[in-house]
Amino acid sequence: MIDDTWLVALNRWHDVYSIGEATPHSIKAMLEQGDGALDSIRSITHQVMQMAPKEMELAKQRHVLLKVSDICFAPPIVDPGVILMSGGAYRSHALEMKVKEPETPTGFIKSSHAVIGSGDAIQLPNVAPDMVDWEGEFACVIGRPCHDVSAVTALDYVAGYTIVNDVSARDWVRGLLSADGTPMEIARRAGLNHLGKQFPTFCPIGPFLVTKDELDLDNGLTITTRLNGKTKQSANTRDLLFRVAETVSYFSQWHRFLPGDVITTGSPAGVGFAAVPPCFMKGGDVIEVEVEGVGILRNRVAAPSGAVEGRAEEALWRLK
Repeated sequence: MIDDTWLVALNRWHDVYSIGEATPHSIKAMLEQGDGALDSIRSITHQVMQMAPKEMELAKQRHVLLKVSDICFAPPIVDPGVILMSGGAYRSHALEMKVKEPETPTGFIKSSHAVIGSGDAIQLPNVAPDMVDWEGEFACVIGRPCHDVSAVTALDYVAGYTIVNDVSARDWVRGLLSADGTPMEIARRAGLNHLGKQFPTFCPIGPFLVTKDELDLDNGLTITTRLNGKTKQSANTRDLLFRVAETVSYFSQWHRFLPGDVITTGSPAGVGFAAVPPCFMKGGDVIEVEVEGVGILRNRVAAPSGAVEGRAEEALWRLK
């Protein structure tokens, strides 16, 4: 992006001007090429910004420069190998969910097949359409292979930042929060809660990948979630129990993260499940997650597509 209005179509730049090598076909492929690809893109951006007005106009006519308002953005990372969602990362969220603050980062893997972009529709699932909730989260994107790294060096492995909405069907949460019995029974209920986060379209990501040199994490970033224009979540990343570097370092003890992998920092207070009375998304709603300096992830909500034959009895397991 050149500014809030214009962006450079990197493939068109190469086709029109034949300067340098063609840029990678995706952000993930760009990250896999290392810092050289980012430096190349910065060089192209610099050249565009140095253009004379007539050259700039010609670039627009040749579709090298495109208007941001005309673009439908795909997720910045279409196919993350790993999406690691942090949980209980804000004191306020742990308090509203009436759970103990974790002593170390906690998290789970979310299916990359749930990924959609800003502007795409969140589809309410037929089997669990009535308690679909939002969780706006600030996230980092890994830029190079990362395993067993310290918190001191963890940010060296981060390419940039984006926004994730951890959309969640809450049908199984009450059973989890009241869970007692054997460890296996508690684990079963926790597993059902995680399955409620895996439905197709339940992982909006975007709209942009902002490189880490553009954000100052030390001063904190404001994160806001709005449902139909009404603020539901409002917090600052200064309130995180575990900062980005700590989170990446902790999970890297087990995972070998690769370029394009996404790690979120968790959701602040203000989810629909904890509201009085509870509030959930329904067909026709618009949900927005905004992070200062990153952008606005905006998605409409689509009503269930219709009952699936034979699912009525199968859905009873939701209540068990």
